[in-house]
This record gives sequence, C-alpha cells and structure tokens, in this order.
Amino acid sequence: VLVATVLVGLAVSTLMGGLAQFTNIYGRSLERETLFRLADEKLDELVGTGEWATLSEGDFVGERYADYSWTLESETTSIEGLELVRLTVTKSGPARHGSQTAETLVYRPTTTTVPLEAP
Repeated sequence: VLVATVLVGLAVSTLMGGLAQFTNIYGRSLERETLFRLADEKLDELVGTGEWATLSEGDFVGERYADYSWTLESETTSIEGLELVRLTVTKSGPARHGSQTAETLVYRPTTTTVPLEAP
C-alpha cells in the first residue's frame, strides 16, 4: 500500500507539473496572437486612413490594451513612390515582454507640376 501511495503521489505531481507548463505555453501563445492581431489591425488602420504618413507612435489604451504600444517607421525603396511601412507592437509591464512587427508596401504617387503656358 505504501508503494502504491508513493507511485500515485509521483504520478499526480508529474501531471501537475505538466499542467503548469501547458498553462504557461498557452498563455504565451495567447499573448503572441494578441501581438500579431494588434499589429495587423493597427497597420491596416493607419494605411487605410493615410495616417501612416503623419503618425509615428501610439498606444492601445482606448482599446483595453493598456500594456501595449506601437511605433511606426517608413523607409523609401528603390522604386520611386513606393515606401516600406513597418509597425511594431510592444507589450510592456510586469508580466511578460514581447513585440511583433507587421510590414506592408505603400505607394505614394509623386506629383509633378507642368507649367501652364500663357495664351
């Protein structure tokens, strides 16, 4: 009986350790998914509204994600009028730290002015 009790105790402690590890992995997976989703949604919003050209950083406090913030940078490419826009979402706070980056290309047409000839 004593040996059976010890074996059951070992099995239960092993299962509890596995459950704790699974919970930790699941939490990190949810956090990573949140980072991906926030980065994609914010980049789509900024490109769709044209604010990518004027804003460079912000947060998600109004969207119930107080521990998350974003930064935006753009760089020109070798193709005229085409810019690479990169948005990075970062999680800060006491629990976990992480970041995720989303990128897209945005075409900003160049305007050329042609002088009008006087009649």
